[in-house]
Amino acid sequence: MPHRRHPRCGHTGAGDEGEGALLPAPGRRRLGALGLATALAAVTPRPRSPIGTVVALSSSDAFGGAEMSAPAEAVDLAVGLVHEFRHMKLDAVLDCVDLYTEADGEPEHARYYAPWRDDPRPLPGYLHGVFAYFGVVDLWRRLRRDRDPAVRRRARFEFAHWRVQTGDAYTLLCASSRLTAAGREFTAMMAESAAHWTGQESVPDDLALLAREAVIAHRLGWRAHYLRPSAGQIAELAEAWLSGAAGPPRRHVDTVFREVCPAPGLTEYGDRLRRAACDPGGISWSTLHPVDHARLSGETGTACRLAVDRLPREWEQPWPWIRSVSPCSDSPRRQPPRTATGWPPGRAITHRPEVVRALYAQVTEATGKAPDPVRLTARTGAPDHAGDSPPLPLTGTV
Repeated sequence: MPHRRHPRCGHTGAGDEGEGALLPAPGRRRLGALGLATALAAVTPRPRSPIGTVVALSSSDAFGGAEMSAPAEAVDLAVGLVHEFRHMKLDAVLDCVDLYTEADGEPEHARYYAPWRDDPRPLPGYLHGVFAYFGVVDLWRRLRRDRDPAVRRRARFEFAHWRVQTGDAYTLLCASSRLTAAGREFTAMMAESAAHWTGQESVPDDLALLAREAVIAHRLGWRAHYLRPSAGQIAELAEAWLSGAAGPPRRHVDTVFREVCPAPGLTEYGDRLRRAACDPGGISWSTLHPVDHARLSGETGTACRLAVDRLPREWEQPWPWIRSVSPCSDSPRRQPPRTATGWPPGRAITHRPEVVRALYAQVTEATGKAPDPVRLTARTGAPDHAGDSPPLPLTGTV
């Protein structure tokens, strides 16, 4: 791509030292910007994405080259370039050092939940994604001090969101038995940059809540689409529910990965939350789903009610389950209310939607009437290790 000035961001094209202008000032890391400008030899334009996001890719066979769609804003170009540069750097490392084995104590076909994608990823792709997003998170961290208020607000949301998603993904990556000694050393070195993600000034409550809800929504949708609970254990739960038998909720349900087509649009709800956080004036309210309209208007109770009303017709899809709970309607600084099972309302839905959905389907089939999904959580409960956010599943071991 010849050097030229981008019409939206006023900086030079790839390969020019002017790329450093994309990073926040003062105090930006010039070495990182110059390293990117030195390594990046060519950027091949791609058609603009119909949903406005930047589509970028690079190849291990073409170091220094990247393909990228036209960004809407300068910050999107910066994120895309940093992301692809990280892929290039890891490709260079992998050309010299084996960071993982083909299979060693872990199924070679194991797939990981990748927060940045709608489909599960094998270990090589997962390592690439985690390493790339380490750079993205660090960029958002530094952009929180940008002079532009709009960039600062978006950076705070993105940092809060991707710090959790990437940090949890990194923890799961480090647990892989397929990492070599060099791989373990490499991932340990990655932790040095993650140390800068903590001890920062707090993210405003409104942004923190929306970011947390986006995290939970994507994980919930992914689990509901890809994971299938034990039919026998679901039958036992349904029998207990129908008989009205008293007893503690089942804390463990065996779950297996379903080999199904990738779930399209799992990021859709999160994208709407992102828009509400970063650019509420850009929301096309007239085209919003009624549930989303209520949620983004702050009417979380109405949003939950509308979503639950749609479950009898759409329970097989992940979308109504994502919208049937508002896990972030309470401030994280307050202790959420507890049900008789000892868990916050909806915790079983957010942490084990595949179990709640399967039980919902079985009870509906047996009675001809849809049960209350929130009451159903009293029977399913939540796993013993349940935290504020659903854990990242490694398929076959959830």
